[in-house]
Amino acid sequence: MKLLIKGMVCNRCIFVLTQEFPKLGLELSEIRLGEVILKETDKTAIDEKVIRDMLKKNGFDLFYSRNQKTIDQIKETVEKGIQQQLFTGNPVKFSTLLSDELHKDYDSLSSLFSSSEGSTLEKFIISRKIEKVK
Repeated sequence: MKLLIKGMVCNRCIFVLTQEFPKLGLELSEIRLGEVILKETDKTAIDEKVIRDMLKKNGFDLFYSRNQKTIDQIKETVEKGIQQQLFTGNPVKFSTLLSDELHKDYDSLSSLFSSSEGSTLEKFIISRKIEKVK
C-alpha cells in the first residue's frame, strides 16, 4: 500500500514516521520524502482515519485522494442542510439534498463516505446535528 504524505521535508520526517508506523502495527516496506510504502499484511486494512490522525499529530497529512474532494463537498452540504433546517424549522431530506447538490446517487455517496471516513454518513449527519444544537 502506497501512501503519499504531505509535509515530509527532511530526514527527520522520515525518522519520525519510521518510529510511528510500527506503533500502529504496520510494517514499512520503503520510506522516502513524501512517500511511505507499507508491506501488504492482514493488518494493512487499518482504518485510514487512524493513519491520518497519527500523521496530523506529527505535523503531516495524507495527500488528498480523488475522492477527498467529494467527501469535503458532502460535509459542506450536510452543514448547509443543518443550517437551513435550524433557521427555517423545516425538515431536510439529506439524501435528496446531497444527490441534487453533488449530482450523484445517494447510495454511492454514502458508500464512499463510509469507506473513507470509517463511519456512516447517517451517523455523521446525526452527530453534526447534535453538535449544532449544543
